[in-house]
Amino acid sequence: MGVRRVSKAGKIRAAVFDFDGTLVDSFTPRKLAHAEVCTYLINYLRTFGHDPGPERMLLAIQTLEEEMNLQGVYDRDEWWELLVSFIRATPVKKQVFQHATKLYWDTIAECTEVYPGMEKTLSELKQQGIALGIVSDTDGLAGSKRKRIKTAGLADYFDSVVVAGEDTEKPKPATEPFRKVCADLGAEPANSIYVCDNPGTDVPGAQAIGMQTLLVPKKGRKEADPLTEPITAILESTT
Repeated sequence: MGVRRVSKAGKIRAAVFDFDGTLVDSFTPRKLAHAEVCTYLINYLRTFGHDPGPERMLLAIQTLEEEMNLQGVYDRDEWWELLVSFIRATPVKKQVFQHATKLYWDTIAECTEVYPGMEKTLSELKQQGIALGIVSDTDGLAGSKRKRIKTAGLADYFDSVVVAGEDTEKPKPATEPFRKVCADLGAEPANSIYVCDNPGTDVPGAQAIGMQTLLVPKKGRKEADPLTEPITAILESTT
C-alpha cells in the first residue's frame, strides 16, 4: 500500500500533513534548483578567477543540502556562504547568496507537482468533516513555504497552516508546531493524525503530544496516490 502505520488509532477529527515529500514531489525540482544555483555561483566565481568546475560544484551543493537538512539548518544563504568560503577566502556580498537562494526557491516553486490523487484525498476528507492542517518546517526564507503551498494550489484545502520555525520558535521535531495546529483546528491530539515522510524529523514531535502518525514513502512517489485508501479506511473504522 506504500504507507506505514506508526501509532495506534483513535477517533479521527483532524488530519494534518507535512508538505515536502508528502503532499508534493519536491525532490525532482530540487535537482533543477541545484543546477541553477550551481551555474550562478560558478559564473560569479569565474569573475574572480576561480573555477571549481560544474561537476564538483554540483556534487558539493547536493552534499551540502543533505548535511544541512540533517543538522536542521534551513537558511540557504548560510549554505552558499559556507560553500563559497571553501573556494574564495575574501568576503562576498550577501546579495550574492540572497540571489542564489531566491533562484533556488523560485525554481522549486515553479516545478513542484502535487502527487497524483492527493487533491482527491483532501477533498474526500473535507467532505467527511475532517479538519485539515499542515505542519511543515520553514524554508529558511520568510514567507517562502506559504508561497509554495499557494503556488501548488493547495492552500484552500487547509484550515490551518503552521510553518515551524516561523509561526513557532523551533522547527520540527519540537512539539510546539503540533500543539499549535491542533489548537487551531480545535482538535485533541489523540483525535488527530499526522501524515508525513520523515521518521526522524516528523514523527517524534507529533507522537510526543499524542497524535497518531502515518508514514508515506520518502521519495519517488509517481504512481496513483497511496494515501486515499489507508486514510479513508482508518476514518471509517474509528469515527
